[in-house]
Amino acid sequence: MYDLFIDDKQIANGLSPGELNQWLLDLEKELKDEGKKHFREDLGFTEKTKEDFESFLYDNQIEAPKFIQFKNKFLLIMNTKRYLSS
Repeated sequence: MYDLFIDDKQIANGLSPGELNQWLLDLEKELKDEGKKHFREDLGFTEKTKEDFESFLYDNQIEAPKFIQFKNKFLLIMNTKRYLSS
């Protein structure tokens, strides 16, 4: 389960991996070319990856916590189980 924050404001909580991926795909659609490239790279996707971005997200687990620049803000992905158990 994942929680999603933008600039310290929680925008989603208790997301399954699939729900998180859908959030990330929706956020990525809001970005222009260079912003999309950096957003994808922050998530581990490169142009050398042999699959499209959506397939990449669903085939790979997001390592959390993860900070990602989104427009002029910061996106934080937290693993709910990890920070609840500490």
